Parts: sequence; structure tokens; C-alpha cells
Amino acid sequence: MRVLIITTIFTVLAALFVAIRLFTRVKLVKNPGYDDLLILGALLSSITFYAFILVERHYGLGVQKASLPDSAIQGQMHYLWVSVPFYNLSLILAKLSALIFYTSIFRIRSFLIVTYITMGFLVIAGLWMVLSGFVFCVPVHEFWSLNTASRLKHCLPEGPVWFTNAGIQIFTDVVILILPMPVLSRLRLPKRQRAGIMLVFGVGIFVIATSSARVYELSIMIRGHDFTKTNAEAAVWSSLEANVSIICACLPPLHPLISRIFSFCFRPQPLHSSPASKSHSHTTNLTSSRKPSVYDNHYGPDGGIFYNEAFYAGPGSYTASIAKIGTNEDERESGGSAAGSGEGIRVVRELRVGSDSVVVPTVMSGTEDHDFEMEQRNPSTVEWDLGDFEFPDYKERMNAALS
Repeated sequence: MRVLIITTIFTVLAALFVAIRLFTRVKLVKNPGYDDLLILGALLSSITFYAFILVERHYGLGVQKASLPDSAIQGQMHYLWVSVPFYNLSLILAKLSALIFYTSIFRIRSFLIVTYITMGFLVIAGLWMVLSGFVFCVPVHEFWSLNTASRLKHCLPEGPVWFTNAGIQIFTDVVILILPMPVLSRLRLPKRQRAGIMLVFGVGIFVIATSSARVYELSIMIRGHDFTKTNAEAAVWSSLEANVSIICACLPPLHPLISRIFSFCFRPQPLHSSPASKSHSHTTNLTSSRKPSVYDNHYGPDGGIFYNEAFYAGPGSYTASIAKIGTNEDERESGGSAAGSGEGIRVVRELRVGSDSVVVPTVMSGTEDHDFEMEQRNPSTVEWDLGDFEFPDYKERMNAALS
């Protein structure tokens, strides 16, 4: 029962993260890539592996060998043989997806060389793991044979092969974890923002921990005499490793969606004031002027990061309704003294918040009576870091006399 619950939960979580990632890249960012296709392949391989675990459970996975008939033992061994290649394939595709995503945002030559070398190594290692899994024994039916002597004669040694594959998986996990850190540490960002980005890219530490725990359970299974009993824990940790790899590979591409969610939760509050008189009311749209972030340019501050819309946070803008009023009339209505004949501006109400265009506020001119625009838009769309959204400074302008 434990095998069923844990493997089901993490397989569903992996599918959910992949679905959210595809939504972000296709609908929100509108910039899908080959890395998305590979992570989808990793998910399908993980689901296939999960299905074979369910079949193994039907044949007595987790039950003591002495209480199972020979047919059940052979059936469990048969589906173990066919499931191992899909487990390895899921891990390899998830790693390749992460590396391809790296190449789409980091354009430093030395970084790309190391990344492509790692990708080539993973392709070769993946071919070995998948093909050797299917032809582990020659003929293949010797894998689920109950004759131990025959299996030793026609099959590869289980311990050396499986531990070597596990070592390759852990080694490549460490490489993928460390690879972007030197580049990210040199970003010219506030320390907290830089630490947050490094934390998102550093979630691979969970994959390494899961892989290490699986190696321990694998050693118990290989050394133990009750294969059908000990195989249950190994299957659980194998499923965890595959699904955690998929989840961690999905987190960095989810930055646009996370950015939008947090900007929605922390939108600035509207500014309030008394309405202007109808005879002197003129409205205009005011869009936020704010500091751009590292995501605004294709190349980062260090000249080596190419974002290629990978972190684009989606369309939107901040607009507010502005009314031009006669200050003398407003003072008379409030019972104050009418000193001076100037006019001023006042924020009436906030309309919406977002970020879809570059806005360069212009200086208000003179004492014109006609409607005026306080913004100019760049036709090219760029992204904003919504974490440091700022209001224009209305306080100095509100109710100020225009001369």
C-alpha cells in the first residue's frame, strides 16, 4: 500500500508541474522550446515506469518471496526488466531538458562548451542505460529465469552495472547543479534577488539526495536474499528520483508565472482624493515609471546572459485616472481662503496593474487646458521585474499650482 500511495502522489505532482510549465511557456511566455518537449518525454517515461510498478505490485511486489508462487516471481521479474529502461530514460530526458534550458539563457562561451560536453555525455550514457537495460540478458528471457546459475551465465552482473548507472546519474546531477552557479553569482543584482534566483536553480540538491537514498535501498536489494520484498523500497525511491528530477527541472522556467502571481498579491494600493469639479476636469492615463531589471535586456549586466524571453512575465501596465482641477474653486467649496489662481492635478482612482510596455513619462507642460498624455510607449514589448514595482511620485505634484 505504501508503494502505491507514494508513487501515485509524486507521479501526479510531476504531471502537474509539467502541465503548469507548458502553460507558462506556451500561453504566458509564448516561447516554447525543445526543453519543453524533452520534459514531456521524461514525464511520459515516468508514467510508463509507474504503470509497470503497479503491474509488479499485482505480482507480489513487497511480498516475501517464500509466500509467492513461481509464476508470480517470474511475472514480477519480467516487468522489472521492462521498467528499468524507462526509469533511466526519464532521468536522462529531464537532465537534457534542464541543460537545453540553460543554453537558452546563458550565452557565455565557456559555459556553453561545458554544457554541450555534458549533454553529449548524457546522450551516450542514456543510450547505454536504455539499451543495456533491454539486453541485460542474452537471451532476454533469462532475466526472469528462476535458475540462478543460468542467469549468472547469460546476464550482466547486476551490482556493478546498476551501481555504475546510479553513480553516473548522481555525478551528472552534481554537474547540472553546479554549472550555472558561477554565472548567477556574478549577476549585478541585489543580494536577496540574486540569492532567490540561485535558490531556484539550486533545487537540484533534492535530486541528489533522492538518488543517494535510492543507492542505499538498491544495495539492500542486491545483497538481500528476498528479492521480491526488498525490491519494493527500491521501486519507491526510483519513482521518487524520476519525478523529483522532473519537478526540479520545471521550476526555473516557471519564473514568469511565479512573478505574475506575486505581483498580483502585492499590487500597490490606489491613491484616493476628493473628486474634481466637472467644469475643470480633464483626464489622462499615467503609466508607471520604474527601474528596469536585468530581465529587460536580452543580455544581462555581465554581458553573458541571454534571456530570450525565458523569464518574460506577461503583458499588463499600471494606469490611473488623473483629473486637472481649479484649486481656487476647490478651496471655496471647502471653506478655505482663495489665495492664488493656479490649477493642480489630483489622482481620482486606480484602474489596473500589470506590465506590458516600456513607458517613459514626459514632463507636464505649462497651463494647457486640453487633455494631455503623460506617457509614450515603445512598440517593442519587454519584460519588467515586478518585484520592485514603484509608483511615480504623485505627492509632489498633487494640488501643486501650475504656473
